[in-house]
Amino acid sequence: MKSQLVTSLAEYRREMENGGRVLVGVNKFATTRAVAVQAEGAKAIETIDPAVEKAAVSAIEEWRSHRDTVAVENSLAHLRETAKTTENLFEATVDCARAGVTNRRVVRRAARGVRRIPRADRGLGVRR
Repeated sequence: MKSQLVTSLAEYRREMENGGRVLVGVNKFATTRAVAVQAEGAKAIETIDPAVEKAAVSAIEEWRSHRDTVAVENSLAHLRETAKTTENLFEATVDCARAGVTNRRVVRRAARGVRRIPRADRGLGVRR
């Protein structure tokens, strides 16, 4: 059995190297131009100027300090209660956005074991 496997592998490699078996990107249709990520590594992806990053973080912190925390907590509580039912979450989510709740907090609150993200193989994804 092992010799058959070795023979089969040798035949497969021979076909591939001779062009009898096409492997896209390996022995046919392979690109020869340099790809940015391969050519320059991580530096080619994107680096953010530290001054720009600091300004963005400061702007977010200032925005958070001026938003109405009572409205944020009330809208999150409404979202949490709505998520426990079979009602549509759209209005509660929009209320959160209007109050200034960040996306991360909306997702954490709405999906904390009460509802699942809808998937085609699970139907609507509502856990009752």
